[in-house]
Amino acid sequence: MKSSRLLALTLLLLIILGFISYAPHISKSAPQNHVKGLKYRKITLYNPFPFTLRKIFTIEINFSYGEAVSKGIMVLEERGGLLNFQLWDVEVYSNSEYLKRCKISILVELEPFSDKSILIAFTPTPLPPDLRSVLTEGFVFNSTSTGEILVSTDYYTFSFGNSTSPKILVYNASLNGSWIEFTSPIELGWTVVLKNSTVLSEEDFNITVNIVVNGSLISIVNVNAYSPAGLKIEFNFTFNSFSPFITVDYSIENGVDLKSIYVPLFRLSTEYDKMILPDSSTVNIVSSTPFTLYPPTRFFTLSSPNLPSLGIAFIGESSLENFRPLLEKYNQTLINASRKLPWSKLKPWWSLLNYLSRIYYSEHLPALNITTLTSTLTGLRQLLPLAQQLFSINITNDLSLLENTTLAKRIVGDRYGLTTFIAFQLNETTYAANGLKSTILMAIPLIDQNNFKAKLLASLMGVNTVIVTPFTAFVEAPEEAEVDEAFEIKIVLKTFKSLENITLELDYPVEGFEILGNRSIILANVSSNMIYNYTWKLIPRLSGEYSLNVNIVSSKGDITITSTINVTIPPLYPLPEKVKTHNITVEVVRLDGQPIFGRLVKLINVLENTTTAVGATDENGTVSFLNIPEGVYLVQVWSDTAVENKTIILDSNKNIKLTLKLQDLEVYVKTPTLKPIPGVLVQIYDTSGELIFAGITGSKGELICRNLPIGNYTISVQFFGRIVNTMTVDLLHNPKVEVFLEAFRLTLKVVREKDKPLPLAEVEVRSVSQKFRNLVITNRTNMNGTVVFFLPKGRYVVSISKGQYTSLLDVELDKDMVLLVKSSKSNTLWILSAITAVLWSGFTFYWYRSTSMLRKEEERYKELLSRLEEYYSKGLVEEKLYLKLKNEYEEKLRRIRGGR
Repeated sequence: MKSSRLLALTLLLLIILGFISYAPHISKSAPQNHVKGLKYRKITLYNPFPFTLRKIFTIEINFSYGEAVSKGIMVLEERGGLLNFQLWDVEVYSNSEYLKRCKISILVELEPFSDKSILIAFTPTPLPPDLRSVLTEGFVFNSTSTGEILVSTDYYTFSFGNSTSPKILVYNASLNGSWIEFTSPIELGWTVVLKNSTVLSEEDFNITVNIVVNGSLISIVNVNAYSPAGLKIEFNFTFNSFSPFITVDYSIENGVDLKSIYVPLFRLSTEYDKMILPDSSTVNIVSSTPFTLYPPTRFFTLSSPNLPSLGIAFIGESSLENFRPLLEKYNQTLINASRKLPWSKLKPWWSLLNYLSRIYYSEHLPALNITTLTSTLTGLRQLLPLAQQLFSINITNDLSLLENTTLAKRIVGDRYGLTTFIAFQLNETTYAANGLKSTILMAIPLIDQNNFKAKLLASLMGVNTVIVTPFTAFVEAPEEAEVDEAFEIKIVLKTFKSLENITLELDYPVEGFEILGNRSIILANVSSNMIYNYTWKLIPRLSGEYSLNVNIVSSKGDITITSTINVTIPPLYPLPEKVKTHNITVEVVRLDGQPIFGRLVKLINVLENTTTAVGATDENGTVSFLNIPEGVYLVQVWSDTAVENKTIILDSNKNIKLTLKLQDLEVYVKTPTLKPIPGVLVQIYDTSGELIFAGITGSKGELICRNLPIGNYTISVQFFGRIVNTMTVDLLHNPKVEVFLEAFRLTLKVVREKDKPLPLAEVEVRSVSQKFRNLVITNRTNMNGTVVFFLPKGRYVVSISKGQYTSLLDVELDKDMVLLVKSSKSNTLWILSAITAVLWSGFTFYWYRSTSMLRKEEERYKELLSRLEEYYSKGLVEEKLYLKLKNEYEEKLRRIRGGR
């Protein structure tokens, strides 16, 4: 009975989740602050789960030509408050600034089974900065010292290199600024085993890393790995700035026969000693390695006494369809349980089933109306406590195993030295046929395991929690009017889907206005992709400021747009002439058309010789001056060496483009075989000999000095402390320079007996050439026994050591070389052992001799003392002599015993 009830109640929760995923909930929007010329799209966000959902909602919006520009978008709450948003993945129409499509992301927190409506407003002209709250500062940057791409949030720092697997370098221990660096970074990689048992890791792939999106809310980094054998693996890492969650979408395209593939594969320190499974059982991953979990769990937690917990989940396929067999099983269980449970227990659940039966299957959705949806949501909120209880107790068990997935086969773990390996082994029959796409979810540090499970559930359900109202609306109305003078309010409606009816209604204060015509109109059988126009005519009767609301209502959503109008009476006396004002937008670019950030722009009134406004260009190279009185102005842009001026007559809004004679200087340092050389010091001097820039080349051998004034520059290249190349360039004609060094790549593959790799061996390279005599470089081999050096041409002595393995070789480097070095066991250990044995033997002999002689002396004096006592008792020794000898013998004994 107990089990049946539990299963029955679980059914209801799952059906709740399924239902909500289909529910296009509609809520009425309150009036928002009016901005003239805006068009509106209404978005409804909803939470279909019985837990609080704090997430970034992303909406993709398409625009017609001439509808919107990037700086003409703002996001409003339904009551008019501005919301912060991130604009990304922007596409514009050819040869214009007009948006074709874009994505808008906002951070919203929703209570269980609740919704929130927002308005996306847009215009074909830029909005004033105070009406936009767009987030632009990203949290992904390039490290100039290492050439890596770093992702830095309040929770962790993630590193990407073009030749290594992604790594988590640093974590926030207490989320209050207590940052701790991992001794051994957590690496996320992969391993591929071919049919011939060849093992391929990241180093056997050509890896490229690109920043796809760098925003304040969302950032995306793409990693492409291609093996010459024909295997391609692509990762898209999605980071957000407000939580420790990391989503990794990956795909595999297979062009080779594989034996097995492990993606993702985690390499982490053995300090992570426990794996916590969904049922709270633990696996000691240090003492139990190697280990296998079959079938695999969908998620687990890695814990450590000193390091933050790491949550890992395999999402695989995200679809509600995966839950339908489970729901049907629980539905039958509920029917069986109904024969035993009393009506008082079943009544709320049957009521809920009545709600859900109307909308559970998608074919019933067209017949639903707003009233039905609203009543269903109300019922769900009334059942919230029970739904939360069921979620925390039952839903985890239903989702914990991957028995039904066709993607993951098992979880495997192993240990090598101080590194633990944990990976999902993928099902080779799946990716061998059509390739594979899947997703994993990570959390570092894992603060709340229940929140992690909730996030996993939301991802597994594949629920679209964003509903876009299927039409956009534009209202045109005057801002001012005089009493008794009629004016018009015009609405332009554009539809994206066919709708049965749309109601257009004007809401106005009846005491202040008289309407000429109908207050509302119904548009029947509205077609998709159509434009509808309607006009109301009003006569104001009372002066004052009024709000006029235009309501657009349909079965699939509604929008309310507010216009504010100031009604005045004719003046009783002459008014002073009103000064006309206009806006000026200045765009500052380089010769190649790239925008310049942070340039100072001054607006000077020529007639008055005064500075009217000052501003700095933003990331798009633009600065706007608003409400500037008409007149003649000098627009002045300051660069490093000169000032660019342009005189304008301001009689309307102006867009000005100024070009500064600036350009990037790109230096690429390469070997004679065209391989890039990282870690080279490059210095750039101007014609007066002043050092203006210095830096180290990155992983591609590149160094970029941005926004240099056009002119001649001297490039000096230092390699291991010596100037090895100097050249002069004309920046106007040679913005990209290749510098070739007489240096080559030395690759050492170190092996031991049976050609096994020798990992983490210390390698020292010492130059014996006269030019670089003091050059000594040390490094360690990687887990495959490989180490790479870029070195000047010359002769080198290479020494390799690890424990009892040593190697010494002489290298004449005059080309790129790949050397296989076989390390043998050294006799040094045996010699040291022999010397140690001899020393211990000598010490033992000395100790034995010294302790043996002292013991004999002690026995001798004890015997003398005994005889003295005997002679004295027999009267054979005088008392004076007896006392003298006794004191002497006892003193000798004290010394002997003290010496021991």
